Amino acid sequence: MLEYILGYLQTVRGFHFYYCPSEYFEFAILEGDYFRAIENRKPIVVEQTFNISAPLLWNAITDQGEMIRWYFDNIPAFEPRVGFKTQFNVVSNGRDFLHVWEVTEVIPGKNFTCSWNYRDYPGEGEVAFEISEDGDQTRLTVTMVGIETFPRDIPEFKRERCREGWNYFIKNRLKEYLQQ
Repeated sequence: MLEYILGYLQTVRGFHFYYCPSEYFEFAILEGDYFRAIENRKPIVVEQTFNISAPLLWNAITDQGEMIRWYFDNIPAFEPRVGFKTQFNVVSNGRDFLHVWEVTEVIPGKNFTCSWNYRDYPGEGEVAFEISEDGDQTRLTVTMVGIETFPRDIPEFKRERCREGWNYFIKNRLKEYLQQ
């Protein structure tokens, strides 16, 4: 009966796969009387369309002087260049979160990707910023993977908190900054 609720997909090597979307995984395997989650790196995706040109949006998300006006005001430096590294601290609920970024991919004017970790906590994520033009508008897509690699017992690393944070920065702070 549970098979029909979850949506049976297929059998591979004797395992029955079921679609069961959740916060951390999308599929499960039936093993005897129990379901075992198949963890995947389900991304957090935030999209926002702006009424500005792609070059102006590119500058807003890659120029340190502009980033500190809508993102974190203590980013000491940033360059959209593969291999560039920076770090800055954010305090939340009395805990330090020393952000450590390294730019891993860049297509100038189009996208860049950073690895993202914290000095005092295990785990590593990756965040990609992608710009696409659609007529007079420009869309920014931010995709983060790896939140599940960070400690789950720390509220700031909860998937929903991460999604809320990206929505706040992209859909509120960056949008307000670009409308000035």
